[in-house]
Amino acid sequence: GGDRKREIINHMNKKTPEHHLLLFLRQFVNLQAEEISSFQSIVHQKDFDKNEIFIHEGEICDKVFFVVKGLCRHFFTDKD
Repeated sequence: GGDRKREIINHMNKKTPEHHLLLFLRQFVNLQAEEISSFQSIVHQKDFDKNEIFIHEGEICDKVFFVVKGLCRHFFTDKD
């Protein structure tokens, strides 16, 4: 129940991106304790260097990104 969810979230390191993302998501959805545990097992932090390209033209993006610090630019080209 609700106490278990609070316990899981409160025991997470509050400086982790996962914690910040969970707090953000909780504004929109009510996650159950099992969902929070599953979420923690699949979310991973990845650091990128400045100007690093993390997906190239023609690649299929199969991930979701949540920017914790810094910024990300998105470019696309129009064939016309």
